[in-house]
Parts: sequence; C-alpha cells; structure tokens
Amino acid sequence: MTTTRVQTSEAPTTTTTAMGPTSTTTNTTQAPTTPLRLVGGGTPYEGRLEVYYNGNWGTICDDHWDERDTAVACQSLGFSSNDTDTWCCARFGQGTGLILLDDVYCLGTESDLGQCAHGGWGRHNCGHHEDVSIRCAPKAPLRLVGGENPYEGRLEVYYNGTWGTICDDGWDEKDTAVACQSLGFSSQDAEWMCCANFSEGTGPILLDDVGCLGTEYDIEHCAHGGWGMHNCVHREDVSIRCSPTASLRLVGGENPYEGRLEVYYNGTWGTICDDGWGEKNTAVACQSLGFSSQDAEWMCCANFSEGTGPILLDDVGCLGTEYDIEHCAHGGWGMHNCVHREDVSIRCSPTDGCVDKPCENNGTCVNSVNAYECICEAGFNGTNCTNNIDNCKSDPCQHNGTCHDLVNDYRCYCVTGFNGTNCENSFNFFSKEKRLNFLRCRNEN
Repeated sequence: MTTTRVQTSEAPTTTTTAMGPTSTTTNTTQAPTTPLRLVGGGTPYEGRLEVYYNGNWGTICDDHWDERDTAVACQSLGFSSNDTDTWCCARFGQGTGLILLDDVYCLGTESDLGQCAHGGWGRHNCGHHEDVSIRCAPKAPLRLVGGENPYEGRLEVYYNGTWGTICDDGWDEKDTAVACQSLGFSSQDAEWMCCANFSEGTGPILLDDVGCLGTEYDIEHCAHGGWGMHNCVHREDVSIRCSPTASLRLVGGENPYEGRLEVYYNGTWGTICDDGWGEKNTAVACQSLGFSSQDAEWMCCANFSEGTGPILLDDVGCLGTEYDIEHCAHGGWGMHNCVHREDVSIRCSPTDGCVDKPCENNGTCVNSVNAYECICEAGFNGTNCTNNIDNCKSDPCQHNGTCHDLVNDYRCYCVTGFNGTNCENSFNFFSKEKRLNFLRCRNEN
C-alpha cells in the first residue's frame, strides 16, 4: 500500500472525541509555510520527502542531509521526531518532478524546513537517485510488549511522558488495523486478544473505549474515552498480533526451509535480485520467516528456478540486526538492473522448538515444522501442559459432598448418611431394622 502524508499550507482542524467527562476538544494550529509530503512509504510516517514551492511538488537531494534536518521535517509534518530514520539514495523510489532543494542544513530548532539554510530553491547538482527519504514517529507512539516476535504483544501507548496500557473494552478489528499500521506493520491477517493475553501491564491504563473507523493513521486520532479515563483493571489489557509489512515466502524448495526468496509488497509477490546478497541478508530473511539462521546459506542464479512476477528488491544490504528485510538498506522498491536468472534463493534451518524444554509437568515435547507440540501426562493439558485439569469442575459429588481434586481423578468426602463414589447412596442409621439389630446386640451383651 502506498500512502502519502501531506502538510498543507492551511492547517486542518484536529478534533479529539472524548466519551468521558470531557466531550469534544478542538485545536486549530497554524501550519508551516513550506508544505511537505511523504510519498511511496508503507505507512503515513515514512517515504520520499517532497516539498511544494512555486506551484510544484519536488524532491530534496540527500547531500549533507542528517538527523537534524529529519527532525525539523517530521515536526513540520505533524509527527514526532523521536526515533526517526534517514535514508539516502531514493530508498522509497526516485521522484519524477523537480529537485527543489539541496545542501539543506538545519540547526534543529526551526519550526519549518524553509527556515533552514539551503543552496537555493531549484539549485542543485543531484539526480533523482539521490532523493532523500525519512521515517518519522507518531505523536502518541505505540509499542508491543511481551510477544515472541516484534509483531505481537501487549499494546502500550506513550502519553505525557509515560507508557501505559489500553483497555480491551470495545476493541475490535478496526482498532487493531490502525494500531498495526501505526507501528509500521501490516494489518493483513492481524488479530487482537483480550484479557492480558501477553501478561498484565504495570503502568497506568491510558486509554479505554477506543473506537477507530479504520481510516485513521494513528490511535490518537480515533475516538476514545479520554486520556487516563477508564473503568478497567490490567487483566483487561489489550494485545494484538500484526503482520510484517513486507512478508516473505520460500518457493520451489524440497522442504519448508529452502527455496526462491520472494517478498510481498504493495499487493504483489516478487523476487529479490542476488546482487550484493550475503550471509547477513540471509540471516535476517530466515529469522523473519521464523526459521533459524544457524548454518543458513544462500544461492545465486535462480537456484530454485526463476520467478515470473516483478523483481521487487535489489542491492539489499542488511547489518544483521534488523528483524525484517524491509528495514535493511536497498535500492528502492521495484528499482533494479536484474533479470530473473539472478533471483536469490536461501536455505534456513528449522527452529528447534524443544530446545528450551517448554513442556511442564513431565509432558513430552515433539518437534514439528518450525514449532513443537507437548504430549501431556494424565491430569494436565494446555499448550505447555501447564494446566492441571480440574476434575472437580463439574461438581461430581452429590448431597453436599466435598470434592478433592487428584491427578486425573477426584475423591468425594460424603456427609453423614451418604456414601458411594459420588455420595450418591443414602442410608439411615436409625432405620427400624438397624435399630432392632442394635438393641438385640446390646441386650445380648
């Protein structure tokens, strides 16, 4: 999905709807005088930076561009300048219009990119392969905590200097989609879980009754009950699971761990050129696919046959610390000088799910493809055999008998006058026959 974020010269009205004590707050601010937009990114916070001047949109050359320039641009666009990224070399594709700025130099204190020093409007010595790209952060940043990968976890939001959780009251798929996209992930096949699925948070509960339409680009723009206003406890913390923006798959291999590497972007599966590919790229790809990078290898030259779709990436250069190929440097989506006989292939290693002995209570771990299964002992169940089956749950003891749970069994302690496995049998100590027998035995003695 290609998104464009535009900061116009006329500031839009920002409305926050509160369903708590405060009804509606409207805040109108004066927009910067130099309109900016982000083009070609996977989220509203990233893309090729373009500027509007004298009736035309144009790009900005990456010569001498640095973090301070990015900070000013992000703030001018209405985003946060915390945790920003800057890329040279047309990371999000080359522009086609004018190159309007070069040699930009900001101090970081400016409120508008036009206030920064630069080489003059339209003056440059650049080509579009030098178009600058940036990634900003939302004003109310989100994070995922406690998941097994970067795409899942307890959803937390940062507000007024504090990280806090979000209550699951009224939460649904539209809220999840907005949160995933705000985090830079895909909302395709995303899901949400109630009830502190990834454990309870410990900080404040900052949002409740969130109601997104699904068109917002950030949770803070969705309706909600007001910051800090809630009627929840931490066992109601919401959790979500997103999908990586650029999904990967392996095609043509003899097992799930090997094949031609393909990437999904902007609605299409395509191949990756082997130019500059190396072990670090392979490690990132294997880990992103959920496999182990130990003993992983890569093969050039369409080792698992040539692809038939577009070639989506070339000149990929990972540091090895990224958690997804899309966060590695590359030549721009769809930009390449390759043919399909250069499609890259990789071979990963299956993840040993049993290496950490996840099965408890003497459960037996069985490895499967990139996963594991626990065979539980009698009396236990659950993914890791952590649940002791409550054999008393069905209340099997009759006539006020007390149930005592055992491993895969139970025992009923019956009240006076009843016996049997479930205290189902009644007897009368003072029945006529028993009383006569009792008196006869006493007289004989």
